[in-house]
Amino acid sequence: MVQTRREERLELIDQEIAGMKKEIGKMPAIESSLNDIAKNLEKQQQMLTMMMEMIAKDRTAVAERMTESVARESAIAKRKEGEATLRKAAESDRNIEQDLNEKKSEIEETLNDRSKF
Repeated sequence: MVQTRREERLELIDQEIAGMKKEIGKMPAIESSLNDIAKNLEKQQQMLTMMMEMIAKDRTAVAERMTESVARESAIAKRKEGEATLRKAAESDRNIEQDLNEKKSEIEETLNDRSKF
C-alpha cells in the first residue's frame, strides 16, 4: 500500500515534470514572439515620432504663413490709410485754395467797386 502511494506520487511528479518540459519547450517561441512585438513597437514609435515632427513642421509653416498674411494685410491697410490721408490732405488743400481764390475775388471786387467812386 505504501508502495502504491509512492508510485502514484512519483507518477504525479513525472507528469508535472513532463508538463514543465512542455512549457519550457514553448519558451523559444514565446521569446521570438516577444522579440517581434518589441521590434514592432520600435517601428511604431519611430513612425509616431516622424508624424509628430511632420505635424510640428506643418504647424510652424502654417504659423509663418499666417504671420506673413497678417503682416501683408496690415501693410495694405496702412497703405490704404495713408492714401486716404493723402487724398484728404489734397482735398483740404484744394478747399483752402478755393477759399483763398474766392476771398481774393471778393477783395478785388470790393477794390474795383471803390475805385469807381
